[in-house]
Amino acid sequence: MKNIILRTAAVISSLCLLCGCRQSSQPFNEDFTDLTLLDIPTVYAERTDCPIDSLRTLGLTDVRILSDSLVTVSRQFGDHLVSVFNGRTGNATADLLHMGRGPGEAINAYYIDLSEDGRQFWTKDMGLNVINVFNADSILNGSVMPSERIALNEIFGPEMSYLLTDSVIYSCPMMSDGGGRFSRYSRDGSLNCLFGDFPALNSTKNVDGHVLPEIFSTNFCPDYTNHRLITADGFISLITIYSFDGNVIRNIWGPETVFPSFSIKKEESEAVSFGTVGWDNPTETYFCVRSYGGFIFALYRGMFEKWKNGAVIVLSPDGEPVMAVALPEKINRFDIDPDKGIIYGINGNFDLCKFQYNTNF
Repeated sequence: MKNIILRTAAVISSLCLLCGCRQSSQPFNEDFTDLTLLDIPTVYAERTDCPIDSLRTLGLTDVRILSDSLVTVSRQFGDHLVSVFNGRTGNATADLLHMGRGPGEAINAYYIDLSEDGRQFWTKDMGLNVINVFNADSILNGSVMPSERIALNEIFGPEMSYLLTDSVIYSCPMMSDGGGRFSRYSRDGSLNCLFGDFPALNSTKNVDGHVLPEIFSTNFCPDYTNHRLITADGFISLITIYSFDGNVIRNIWGPETVFPSFSIKKEESEAVSFGTVGWDNPTETYFCVRSYGGFIFALYRGMFEKWKNGAVIVLSPDGEPVMAVALPEKINRFDIDPDKGIIYGINGNFDLCKFQYNTNF
């Protein structure tokens, strides 16, 4: 699969240069990749049987593939907020985070993030501002307690996803004073700083910085292979590749030109001045982003005519389009095994779905 992606990326890159996709003057003044000018090769996924009991996966908020055989999900309600399953048999391996405030418990669990090797995963309890970290090996040995519990302090705004390194923690606030695109914490949970540039869209050129975090309603993930951060926006057709110090490496625009109009109401609190953004007829764009092997996999939910139910768009490490996996139904969150052509997704009913696509297209 990786060789196929590399070959396709080379072809698309050549077409990109021939079509002049880097020369467009809008929506950025600087150089960017414009997907709206390209015919992205598309493969079509089909829904397949999911062995995991649907009664165990009600009200889901996220799904991640831990290994060849392990799948973990988080949910909005239930006795336990996180479960780990054998993806081949569907059998439950462990139920984690009992609802509550005691040891090994949580009030909620929304998104799940993974270490580079997939042997650790963590989820944020937004009610208690705590990150609960689990070791997959410990779970397989019968432990259901978090291996680490990190209490966060001085949070500037809501944060859903996190990157944990040996020394620091990264996130991307959905609301702040606009002092930076990302937040960085020490491993003890204390806020270190806000940092990083917001994309220089011409449409936001004269907008006050305190509303930018809401305009760029962000899905966020690490690119462990290239030591980068990736953002994909929920109401703007924009993906941005960042260095770990917050500098923009590449903006990717499209496949549609989506930037709805908005109004801003400025609000104040003891901690931060921020802007509440009201979108006029917003269009859903990127709802989730993952990165494996340096490639970017972004879930697009727009109204693009070629993918009426959305697609997972695959980008090369340089931000050039490689392919799209068109989906048979709309999903909100996903994870992907690009070598096996498997996608797990959460549909509009918050149910778990499994899809298969041909990796030899």
